[in-house]
Amino acid sequence: LDQAIPKYLCNYYYYPKECYLTEDEFKKWEKLYLQSGWSDDEDEESDKGRIFGAMARILGSAEDKLRVLENILPTDPDSRAHTLFFCGDNKDNHEVRDIEKTARILTERGWTPTKITCEESQEQRRGILNNFVEGRTDGLLSIRVLDEGIDIPEIRTAYILASSSNRRQFIQRRGRVLRKLDGVPDKEAKIYDFVVMPPETNSNAAKKLIEKELNRVEQMSSKALNKDEADNFIKERARK
Repeated sequence: LDQAIPKYLCNYYYYPKECYLTEDEFKKWEKLYLQSGWSDDEDEESDKGRIFGAMARILGSAEDKLRVLENILPTDPDSRAHTLFFCGDNKDNHEVRDIEKTARILTERGWTPTKITCEESQEQRRGILNNFVEGRTDGLLSIRVLDEGIDIPEIRTAYILASSSNRRQFIQRRGRVLRKLDGVPDKEAKIYDFVVMPPETNSNAAKKLIEKELNRVEQMSSKALNKDEADNFIKERARK
């Protein structure tokens, strides 16, 4: 980032948004944590990938994230254009996916969201992306399809509702929104990152979860224009 901003990537603001696991969600996550033989840079493609994947899905689907999202969504229609939402890939007990729950909230708030997943054909994706770039839709929801290989420099705002601790993934996701836009030399992006905290407990698993999430905040905010705000966020949570 030191080398890329501002020559190849644009400046950005980073806003970590705190949300909490329920007692039940944390118990499930803690049980998997104890089985995992935790690694600080776990790889979901490793031998224990299924355990780490299940842990990531619990965090990605935390119920509190949707409450926080509803509270921070802009009400001004002019602030909605070219907004990207990275969603989790989990389903609830009624087989409703996280991406569908997010789309429902946006629709209720007057947005015109569209989804791009592994289910769409290449032709359908081109149409979806074209409508998004041209401003006919204002919220683009994705699970993992946009992690790499697709550049949409028009994106100005990203909400990261789900993120693994795989460093490559969150570097790629940050890069989605930081692409420079031809003809707009002063483009500045906004990234809202949903940071998951455990319920009140002093267990080793809870401390590890906090450490994991705050480590991502530190890295994601490393070159943000408002880095001091993220530093204060980290200090306050670490102090608790």
